[in-house]
Amino acid sequence: MALHVHPSQRNVALPMQEWERRIHIVFEREKKYIAARLSEGNFDAATDEMGALANLMYLWNETTTDDFLEQQMETIVQCIAPQLAGSLPEHPQPGTVFFYDALGFDLRALALIYLRALQALGYRIVYCVDEGGEPRPHIEQAVQASGGEIVSISVKGKGQLARYCAVLDAMIAHAPEISLLQTTPHDIGGLLAFQQMAGRTRRFQINLTDHAFWLGRNAFDVCLEFRDFGAKISRTERKIPIEKLQKQLYYPVVARDVPFEGVPFARETGDFIIFSGGRFSKITDEKHTFCRIVDAILEAHPHVKFWYARSGQNEDLDRLSARHPGRVFRTPERYDLFEVLRHVDLYLNTYPMIGGLMVQYAAAAGRLPLTYHDEVEEPIRDLLFHLDELDIVRHDIPSFLALVSELIAPPEERRRRERLAEQSVLTEAQFTENLGRVLLGRPSMFPFRDQDITAEQSNDVMAAHLACIRSNGALIWRLTEEA
Repeated sequence: MALHVHPSQRNVALPMQEWERRIHIVFEREKKYIAARLSEGNFDAATDEMGALANLMYLWNETTTDDFLEQQMETIVQCIAPQLAGSLPEHPQPGTVFFYDALGFDLRALALIYLRALQALGYRIVYCVDEGGEPRPHIEQAVQASGGEIVSISVKGKGQLARYCAVLDAMIAHAPEISLLQTTPHDIGGLLAFQQMAGRTRRFQINLTDHAFWLGRNAFDVCLEFRDFGAKISRTERKIPIEKLQKQLYYPVVARDVPFEGVPFARETGDFIIFSGGRFSKITDEKHTFCRIVDAILEAHPHVKFWYARSGQNEDLDRLSARHPGRVFRTPERYDLFEVLRHVDLYLNTYPMIGGLMVQYAAAAGRLPLTYHDEVEEPIRDLLFHLDELDIVRHDIPSFLALVSELIAPPEERRRRERLAEQSVLTEAQFTENLGRVLLGRPSMFPFRDQDITAEQSNDVMAAHLACIRSNGALIWRLTEEA
C-alpha cells in the first residue's frame, strides 16, 4: 500500500492515543511493503516508498532514527556495490569539495555560510543541486570565486533511485577530497550516494534538523552539530559515536542588499511592533501557550501590534486576530528578513519549539530575541554569546510578561541590550576558522557540554504530533481504513 494515495477529505476528531495507534499501523504496513519490494529486487518502488515513509516519520517526529530503514539503505548499497566495481574513484582530487544541497535555497539554511568559508579556505567547490528552483546569486558568486562549478541534476519526478544515480555520477566524475551533505530527513537518493562513497571521500553531514527524525547515520564520517542538544540526541538516540561528532556553530547570513518591502499595515505614531515567525508546529502545544502569551501582551499594551510571518492558516492566530482586530497581522515568509527585523521593536521567540537561526537574525539586526521556555534551562545556548548580560530568557509566564513590559517602555534599557545583542553573534571569521580545523581532522574550538534533553524533546514531540494530525489526519485515516 503506497503512502502517496489520494487522501480522503473527511475531518476526523480522535483521541491522541487512537492517532498514535493508527500511525503505527501505517508505519508497519509500509515497512512490510518496502521489504517485499526489496526482496523482489524492485529498488525503484522500495526507495520511493522509503522516502515517503521517512517523510511521514519526520512529520510525526516520535523517534529520531529508524533501524529498519537504515538497514534497508545499507542492503541497497551492498547490492549495488558489485556493479560499481572499478568505477568509484581511488584517488580523490586534493582541494576539491563536493557540496550536495538537497534544499537549494540561496539565503535560507546553511549552504551559503559553508560555501563562503570553503572559498575563503582555498577549496575548489563543486556545488550539486536540483536544476531549476529559486535564483541563487549569492551561492553562484561563492562557487565562482572558488574556481569551482555548479552541477545541476535533473531528477524531478523521476524518483529516489534516479536521484541516487545522478548524485553518485557527479561524485564519481569530480572525485572530491571532501564531501558535504546538506539534505532533508527523507532524501533516500542523496543519502545512498553518500553511503556508496564511503572510503572514497571524507564525508561531512550538516545536521540541520537536530531535534527531529532523519535518516542517513551511515552517510557521513563526521556529523557537524550546531549545539549541544543535537549532539546529545545524535550520541544517545541515533547511537552515533562521539568521535564522529564535531560542534560547528553557525552565524546568520545577513542580506543587507535586499530592500525593505514595508510593514503589512499602516504604522501609526506610537505603535510598538513585536515580530515572530516560523512553522506553525513551533507554536503548537495543547495549552496554546504561545498565543496566550501574545494575547496577554496585547491586552496589557494597547499600542502593541503583533506580526507573524508564515504562509497558511492557524486557528490560534485566527482567534488572536478576532480578539484584537487590527492588531494581529500575518504575511508569508519575507526575503527581506533582516530589514523586517530592523523595522520592528522586539522579536518573540517561538514556543514550545524555539527558533535558532531567527534568534541570531534578530540579534544581528539589533533586536532582542525574547525567549520563554518553562522546562529547558538554557534554550538558546550556543546561539548567542553574553546571554547572562542580555538577560532575555524567562522560565515562567508572569516573569516573561514582566520582562516584555520592562523592555517596551521606556526604551533606554532595551537600547542598551540591543547594542550588546549585535555583538553576541558568532562572526564569519570564527566560523571559517573552526570549519578549517574540523575539515583537517582537528578538534573543534567549541567543546561539547552535557545537556538534559528530556523536557525539550517531549515538547517537540507533542507539537509535531499535533501539527502532523492537522495536516495529514485524512491521509492517516484513509491508509488505516483501506482494506
